[in-house]
Amino acid sequence: MYGHELAPPRGTVALDLAATLIRVANTMRTRLDEVLARHRVSWAGYEVLDLVCTEGPMTYRALAHTLDRHRTSVRSIVAGLVDVGHVTRSLGGHRSDEFVVEPTRPGRAVHERARRALDAYGGDLLALDDPGTMIDHLHALDRALRGRR
Repeated sequence: MYGHELAPPRGTVALDLAATLIRVANTMRTRLDEVLARHRVSWAGYEVLDLVCTEGPMTYRALAHTLDRHRTSVRSIVAGLVDVGHVTRSLGGHRSDEFVVEPTRPGRAVHERARRALDAYGGDLLALDDPGTMIDHLHALDRALRGRR
């Protein structure tokens, strides 16, 4: 992120950068929470929805392995997503007891809204090279997100 010739910020600059990054991350999380709550999706549900929307249909076993969660947790999360119509589950795979989880059209729409919410507030952060410029941009982003333009 800093480039090969630039040293990471130190002292007050580093603390200022860290504090601003934390504020921006918290604001982004709050905005994403708002989007998810409107569609009755938890963070855990978003993780599952994100995987099946980006990677394609997945079994409980694959979801549990990828998310590093127990299969019973995955079953519970998927059941919640099925209840609100964001995913379907069907028997599939090589085993007769293995379910395959796929997103529905409404599930894909919720995923897209959540991705847009994340992109709207975080896209510029990854493209910045200069720590001084990054701090300026982070402060501007922080003020904009808080409505203090």
